[in-house]
Amino acid sequence: MIKLPDDVRELVAKKKRRRMIAFLLTEAAFLAVIALFGELLFGTLREYSKILFYLTIAVVALLPIFIVGLPKMRSDKYFHGVITDVHIKTRPVHKTDLGSGRPNSARFNIVNIVELTVKTDSGDVDFIEIDVGTKKAEHFLGDYKTGFEVYHFAGLDGYLVIDPERNDLAYCAVCHGREASDKVRCNHCGHTLVKYKKQ
Repeated sequence: MIKLPDDVRELVAKKKRRRMIAFLLTEAAFLAVIALFGELLFGTLREYSKILFYLTIAVVALLPIFIVGLPKMRSDKYFHGVITDVHIKTRPVHKTDLGSGRPNSARFNIVNIVELTVKTDSGDVDFIEIDVGTKKAEHFLGDYKTGFEVYHFAGLDGYLVIDPERNDLAYCAVCHGREASDKVRCNHCGHTLVKYKKQ
């Protein structure tokens, strides 16, 4: 079981506040444009102008909800499960090699994707893909094994994968880094690390 540190919970709260402020500002800007230019845009349409005007206001009022990602925020839930299977997939990524002195020369990088089959607390089976980039297999395979626990915390990106048999590690719920258990803060992002306690 994992309890998020205070600074991480405050980070989640700040993200929600920023998203709500962005929504309100975007909503106000859209409605201000309609209020200022509505007559100019729809005044020449005579009898249909009022209908079009109110329909436009209704559509415009909904746009900021999607622009700032409120539906995603509402559907973002806490997630916990146990890995039951692991597959590695590769995907070629086209990149332009600007360092070669030939701006148009192209190359392909192979990106590794870890596909986890996870049995959730509710008994459902979910499939999660984690992009581990161009790392070699030996650099990441030990991080994803059957029996490992997977967490997702609402308001934070990605998934935190934990080895329940190791007490010598602490984890960052924000950037998903791993540190020695005696460390307090993540070396990468500076947030307080979480300690895993097996039930």
